[in-house]
Amino acid sequence: MNSFSKASIAAALLATSGLMSSVVIAGPGHKHDSKNHQQKMLFKKLELTEEQRAQVKVEREQKLALKKQSQEKLRNIKKEVRELMQAEVLDKSRLDTLLQQEAAVKAARMAQQHESSKRFKAMLTDEQAARHAVIKEQRQAKRQLIKEQRQDRKDARKARKEALQERLNNRTE
Repeated sequence: MNSFSKASIAAALLATSGLMSSVVIAGPGHKHDSKNHQQKMLFKKLELTEEQRAQVKVEREQKLALKKQSQEKLRNIKKEVRELMQAEVLDKSRLDTLLQQEAAVKAARMAQQHESSKRFKAMLTDEQAARHAVIKEQRQAKRQLIKEQRQDRKDARKARKEALQERLNNRTE
């Protein structure tokens, strides 16, 4: 019996290790070449020059550094809010202060994003700016279509659920 359990344990370990190795070999799921796939495709469509690409790269690195700083600030604020909410007595003035700080960080982030967008548009030629506007409109139209399709599916599910409920109610009567 002892040898049987050792053999079965060994077989189970061998089977699971075989399954796990296939997961490791397969690698990550469907992903594009890099994190910035959409941006690279935009650059390709806009036909940016090397100088423009270099400017965008510098801008992106600065934006990333600022984003990390604001994320850290928000993380610390949220941590303090959680600790404050778990306290026996709520310090409302401290909570108000923290929430105001959070709003200020988010507002600063929005302003940075706006400025970054303005700088990007300023570096484009007139032709590139026109192409960018068309691409942006197409992207927004696609998002709107997806949103409408999602809402249609949601409404259809709700209607089916209500119809089913109505049939069940009619059966019980």
